[in-house]
Amino acid sequence: MSRSKSTSGLRNSARPAHRQIVRTWLKVSSFAREILGFTPEPQQLAVLDSDARRGILCCNRQWGKSTTISIKAVHHAWTNPRALVLICAPTMRQSNELLRKIREFASAVEPTLRRDGHNPLSLVFSNGARIVAVPAEPDNVRGFSSVSMILIDEAARVSDSLYSTLTPMLSRTGGEVWLMSTPRGRHGFFYELWNNGDPAWLRIQSTVEDCAWISPEFLAREKSEKSEAAFLEEYYCVFQDSRDQLLSSDDIEAAFKPQLETLASITAPRFNSTQYHFYFGLDLGQSRDHTAIAAVELYTINTGRRDPQTIEWVLEKKLQLRHIEQVPLRTPYEDVAASIVRLINRYPIEGHATLIVDATGVGRPVVETLRKAGIRATIIPVTITGSGSAHQTRDGYNVPRHDLFAALEVVFQKRNFDIGSNLASQQILRRELSELRAGSDSHPGDLAMALALALWQARKY
Repeated sequence: MSRSKSTSGLRNSARPAHRQIVRTWLKVSSFAREILGFTPEPQQLAVLDSDARRGILCCNRQWGKSTTISIKAVHHAWTNPRALVLICAPTMRQSNELLRKIREFASAVEPTLRRDGHNPLSLVFSNGARIVAVPAEPDNVRGFSSVSMILIDEAARVSDSLYSTLTPMLSRTGGEVWLMSTPRGRHGFFYELWNNGDPAWLRIQSTVEDCAWISPEFLAREKSEKSEAAFLEEYYCVFQDSRDQLLSSDDIEAAFKPQLETLASITAPRFNSTQYHFYFGLDLGQSRDHTAIAAVELYTINTGRRDPQTIEWVLEKKLQLRHIEQVPLRTPYEDVAASIVRLINRYPIEGHATLIVDATGVGRPVVETLRKAGIRATIIPVTITGSGSAHQTRDGYNVPRHDLFAALEVVFQKRNFDIGSNLASQQILRRELSELRAGSDSHPGDLAMALALALWQARKY
């Protein structure tokens, strides 16, 4: 990847009329060579000259992802008057670095580049097109409209919420979105989009084997100094579980089964049996967190095998997630309590239902409201602590967060827990489970916490 000296004269002598004609027909790769003086590597041509509206570059370090996309951004702005290109990265420093590369290329066609007067990291072209670097906080990127191109650098390290906030900005223009990154774990939108099989996405993968400029000596040193997982991720683009990931991706995927019975679909004869019990986990949210509800059934099945000693049928206990949901933000706690009562009292499961409530903070008044409402379930208030051991108190239980995490870890590792792929919130739950980190003090996702509360109690029996 190098600048071509032979084209410098063309750039300096091209008349404005010639440039305007060039804009209408020049391919991006030709634009790079003849106007910018940059000679692309062969593997970069598929990206530069692609007419795809959505593209993913899953490439090893030092492949030239940022350089390639910078050229594509400059060409887009130069050929589309009043276009708006947004670029983002995990940090503003990284966004600024990408904008610096864009500015370097843009200066070949726009010698008087300036800021737009509103955004400190921005470029304005003479045709009114803008390129703006935005922060990585979802709440701080809203307000842009008619965006024609979005570029996300190090996309595997950008939050799902930021990606979800950015893409609606393309709705008026049907614009392009390009993601560039090396892998980082088997979770998040970058991983999901790479693996979801949607043919609308152009997928470009490159490993160190395609990069002749990375010497064998350097690669050998990197391999000796890095863990195998880190080396394969950085240089061979292998999606792997993070080292601190609590639940393995394989264990999570093994839990999801197609078309399992939900709570609403269980028939009346089932409720007449005594071989079941429902554990409802209730994680109460605040103004910025959802309240979440999870219903786990513990039931007994006949394996069809007899114990060789007693000749009795061998019974096995099974766990299955029957219901999970997020309550809309800012729902009053009185309404949350009423919906829980309706959910549980709808079914003839009195004597077979336990409700485990996160009673930390605002939870105590909700527990009292549930009791007064006549809910047909045993209520267990749980105060979540940062350390220590679980123990019963006068008002319920004090349970350290690591005990709740352990409940999740055990049932997933044993693979004795099923989740229906037909549950409405299963995709959110899948993501939250994959984002759980061992030893982390941060609050897990709302659905994951509700499930942890239910399983913490269910696995005792």
